[in-house]
Amino acid sequence: MTDYIQIYFNLTDDQYNRLTSQQKSILDYLVAFKSITPMEAFGTLHITKLATRISEMKAMGIQFEQTYETRKNSQGKSVRYMRYRKAAAA
Repeated sequence: MTDYIQIYFNLTDDQYNRLTSQQKSILDYLVAFKSITPMEAFGTLHITKLATRISEMKAMGIQFEQTYETRKNSQGKSVRYMRYRKAAAA
């Protein structure tokens, strides 16, 4: 059975079948919201190691775009974090 995640990310059956539930949750979030940060992954999906899950999926051949963003935290200090998106089609 083909899942919308498999279609959206153009995954082979093998790639899709090897995804963990956390990886599927991340991809599902990307379908819905187009991007994800570590804080969004933790707050919404309860995933503490977003970068690790992304690295695992990259090793499977799934492509992502990533950019650093900077914001002020609650103490007024600048903090940097990564935002991940589905890679643009080649």
